[in-house]
Amino acid sequence: VKRKYTIKDYYADKNTPSPRPSDLGPIQKLGNALYFSCSLYKFPGDLHSNHQVVLTFDLVSEKTNYIFPFPKSYDQGFWGSPFKYICSLEKGPQVDRYFVSFPIDPYIYESDLNGRVLNKYYIGSKYFDEIPALYPNADYGLKKNRDFEKEDIYSLSTPDFVKLIYDKYRNVYYRLTYLRPDKDEVKKGNS
Repeated sequence: VKRKYTIKDYYADKNTPSPRPSDLGPIQKLGNALYFSCSLYKFPGDLHSNHQVVLTFDLVSEKTNYIFPFPKSYDQGFWGSPFKYICSLEKGPQVDRYFVSFPIDPYIYESDLNGRVLNKYYIGSKYFDEIPALYPNADYGLKKNRDFEKEDIYSLSTPDFVKLIYDKYRNVYYRLTYLRPDKDEVKKGNS
């Protein structure tokens, strides 16, 4: 390790989104910045679409910035486990933009490097029409006595969009989905 950076101060930034890089949401380098998929530390108490879910770290200035809000679909209900809230980022052939996919949203979003939405594309699935919310009220995540078992069963038995992959040889994007088992199979441990 030649250099170490602090991307997020977890003590000072109690409710800002937290970076969640993974195989499904790897860190992307675009221009002079690193782009991280994020998840909320806790549910906000206001509209999700008021919160940014992509963290950028500029390698030159060493400054962080939060960009790109949750889509309004997240304001329409409570979607269960935290992985239903983590976006997937993918760069493509143009160096000044990237694409964002959310687990419960049928659209993908084309964005500039500052998080401004340039285009929105419907890329649903032929295997399901929509992903129903676990609860119709997004504020359910604020409850102190939540039913985590019910949330887990719901989350593992409803489909979601998990990743975008750009194929530079065919100039096409693939959107991966999880087509999950039904609730009874999840209760039996078959998830």
